[in-house]
Amino acid sequence: MNGYQRMIALLVAPLLLGAAAARAADQLVPGTKLLLKSANGREVLSFKSTGPFTPPTPGSGDDPSNVGASLQILNPGTSESFTFNLPQAHWSVSGTTFRYVDSALVEAGKVKIAIIGRILKVSGKKIGITLNEPTQGTLDAVFTTGSIRYCASFGDGFVKRDEPGRFIAGKAPAPGSCPGAPPPTTTTSVPGTTTTTSTGTTTTSTAPTGGCNCCCFSQLSFTTGLPQIGTGGCANTGGTNVGSVTDDSGAALCNLAAGGLYFGGSGVGVPLPAEIPDMGQSIVNITACDTPTGALTLGAATDTDSGSNRNCTAAGVNNPEYPGKPGCLFGPPLPIPNTNSAATSTCVVNRVSTNASGSGNCGDGSSAINIPLLSDIYLTGPTDGLIPCPRCDTNPGPGFTCQAGPNSGQPCTPGNSASLGSSYPTSHDCPPTSAAFIGSLPIPFALSTATQSMTAADLSAQPFVFCGFCGQQFSPSFQGPPAVPCTSDSQCTVAPNTKCRQRNSGAFGQGPARTITSSGSPAGVCIDDGATHASTLVSVFCIPPTFNPTVDGAGDLPGPGAVGLPGESQIVSPIPACTTSTTIAGGTTSTSLASTTSTAVATTTSTSLLPACGSAPFPVCAGTCPGTQVCTPLTLTCACM
Repeated sequence: MNGYQRMIALLVAPLLLGAAAARAADQLVPGTKLLLKSANGREVLSFKSTGPFTPPTPGSGDDPSNVGASLQILNPGTSESFTFNLPQAHWSVSGTTFRYVDSALVEAGKVKIAIIGRILKVSGKKIGITLNEPTQGTLDAVFTTGSIRYCASFGDGFVKRDEPGRFIAGKAPAPGSCPGAPPPTTTTSVPGTTTTTSTGTTTTSTAPTGGCNCCCFSQLSFTTGLPQIGTGGCANTGGTNVGSVTDDSGAALCNLAAGGLYFGGSGVGVPLPAEIPDMGQSIVNITACDTPTGALTLGAATDTDSGSNRNCTAAGVNNPEYPGKPGCLFGPPLPIPNTNSAATSTCVVNRVSTNASGSGNCGDGSSAINIPLLSDIYLTGPTDGLIPCPRCDTNPGPGFTCQAGPNSGQPCTPGNSASLGSSYPTSHDCPPTSAAFIGSLPIPFALSTATQSMTAADLSAQPFVFCGFCGQQFSPSFQGPPAVPCTSDSQCTVAPNTKCRQRNSGAFGQGPARTITSSGSPAGVCIDDGATHASTLVSVFCIPPTFNPTVDGAGDLPGPGAVGLPGESQIVSPIPACTTSTTIAGGTTSTSLASTTSTAVATTTSTSLLPACGSAPFPVCAGTCPGTQVCTPLTLTCACM
């Protein structure tokens, strides 16, 4: 190696080492077994890898007993996927082995057992994806805990049975890369073209500048706007509709408003909808980015990433406001006043129970974010009536102070707008009294700018059941806690809770409800300008019982839930390497990723700090170069890498 080459190596080596460190979060593992089976109303899932792999470090940010975990099954051919969330509450650790146990199948993914230590294993009673196609072809499995992804792929040559209702594969070698993230690349920007070198391949393509490219940003933010619920409840007069509840004929029974929270069955005793306040910000990390397609892979942001425990999206984050209740806070405290019965009013504090994950697209601002929550319920109505969450207000002034609760009289910062009504503004600086806490509800929250729907089933104990839980036939009593979700009576085997049912059939005060549909809306334009863009996220989900008779009676729980969040999406946190211009020996070069064809934010290394040969004032290299030509900044000569 000559002097010029040594100098180039010294300049580039730190970048390559940084890329290698970032790639360590993805572990490519052999697939020992993958079984998915659906027959006669019963489903079976089994995934196993005997390694080799490196398990998480106990007590770290990758420890599933601290942050939870997830298993994603996806079909790369059809893009169909399903994520099984494994909340931290079910994990335990012994030595270097982590075990997940949910024998009662409380969680929606119905994963019964998971182990990661000497082996990686997940088994449960739900397959997630459909198996109604003639064949699946290839299925990928991604187990995520904290920043680590363990990736396996089961494809051609390793599939034993592939037919409708059944997929069995095994003894598959480790894949070349994890799904959703292109192989690590070294990209050299050359005027007018981009040369991208991947493992075993080199391609050159022209990528015009000025295209839609979010790869110079590391985070995506969404902030809720003012609710648009209008008046008249289901009529939603003067509001903005994002969905509806319909009967068997397709006729609308209830309009779902933007900014409204709906819950319960036909017997709900709380006026709906409840308002979702504005100013609630949530930030996710962009963990991978592809310029040609605009595809974004999204992951959880910790409080260190986002700057606060009040806008991050990771589990296990400490909340000094709520001791012993970890998980990033999702929005400000949510008051649910009940004008029909003030004593049953509640204050809800939402926090993240499993690390957020999802996908998006830079080209139109669309996104789908899976962010399971624990909703902490505080029954404050008996003492605080129709102002169930302590307000942060200027009475007596001049500054904002907590008006009630354990921090009464202390300074605070409003978390939403006073214009929302007499229950606002609220703030996490003003938590409700801990004595009013009655329990936490696991909410399988999956937000999307697309359309979500849920269809009711007619079961033996009830017709029009959206969200079944094992309970008694003639009494609103349910097995638990924890509650046991179900789709048929056969899953309810503990007497006397042998019937699959809701508290009352239907949805949101409507008895003969068959379908709940809610439609989000993306920005509709390229969002790479870093500006805010109007969009709406929606979710349709199931709510278990709280096992508090007062709250369950008023909210008619268990039952379905739906929410539409109008607001603004925005890419934030520019990556310095994408925007910093560096002057080298009289010339200036900019490391703009807008000219590259493909970028993995955590793994791409750009060598454009070394200018292309032939660009002024640098000379043109004589002859040919078997590698990449770059100019050395000190001697203004060309060298090969």
